[in-house]
Amino acid sequence: MEKEITTNELMEFLQEHMVTKADLKNMVTKEDLKNAVEELQTEMTAGFRMIREELDEIKERLTKLEKRTIEDADATAKDVLELRRRVEALEKQVRTLQTAHS
Repeated sequence: MEKEITTNELMEFLQEHMVTKADLKNMVTKEDLKNAVEELQTEMTAGFRMIREELDEIKERLTKLEKRTIEDADATAKDVLELRRRVEALEKQVRTLQTAHS
C-alpha cells in the first residue's frame, strides 16, 4: 500500500530543496572554471620553466665540476710520477754513495 503524497508535502519538499537566485549567483560557471584552469596552466608553465632553468644550471655546474675533478686527478698523477722519479734518482745516488764508501 503506497502512501499518497499530499500537495502540502510536495510544496514543503520543493521549498526545502529549491535553488534561490542567490544560490545561482554563487555557483561556478563554465567560464569561471575555464579561467581557473587557464590560470593554473600559466602558473604551472612558469613553474616548470623555472625548474628547467635550475636543472640546466645544475647540469652546467656539474659538468664544470667533473672537468675540474679530472684536471685535478691528472695533476695529482703527474705530481706522483714526478715524485717517484725524484725518489728513484735519490735512491740511486744513495746506492752510489754507499758503494763508494764500502
